[in-house]
Amino acid sequence: HFPAPMSNDRQYVFFQSADQQNRIWICTTEGLCHYDMREASLKVMNRNGKPLKTRFVLPYNDRLLISAKDTLLVYDSKRLKEVNHIVMHCQLMAAIVIGKDSILVTDNAQKIQLVDLKQGKVIKSPLPEDEKAFCMLRDSQGRLWLSHYGKGVKCFDHNYRLLHEYNSKNSAMYNDAVIQ
Repeated sequence: HFPAPMSNDRQYVFFQSADQQNRIWICTTEGLCHYDMREASLKVMNRNGKPLKTRFVLPYNDRLLISAKDTLLVYDSKRLKEVNHIVMHCQLMAAIVIGKDSILVTDNAQKIQLVDLKQGKVIKSPLPEDEKAFCMLRDSQGRLWLSHYGKGVKCFDHNYRLLHEYNSKNSAMYNDAVIQ
């Protein structure tokens, strides 16, 4: 028997990830859950007495970054708290760690921004100003891969210079709808 929000058969899973404590995190339309393999239990993550709704979780050092509707949260295995009072004015859709104290985030308008976690600031992305993304990934060589719905996939080097661009016009891609 699954706890709410996992009991709703009409839910949709947005994202899943694992952390260093062997928990599997599952983001659904109804809220965030985590499965603890040591305890063989599935638990709901609550914020203000309600299931925490989020689109992603991001392992970050020994903690977990969680996007909330209006802010970024950090979970350290004991408590959930805001990250340096960072206020987001949109729903975050994805994030990747790009430095010791910084992450790149993309929002529901596919705008990319840089978040300085230490200073608690949201600043301009190091990518070209018109660059957008639905999904962001780093490969084993540290290159940044972006997919923008309907535009294919782009690959950037460590200095955020465009290396490759693949879409239905210049490659064997069948369509340009690329999602994670």
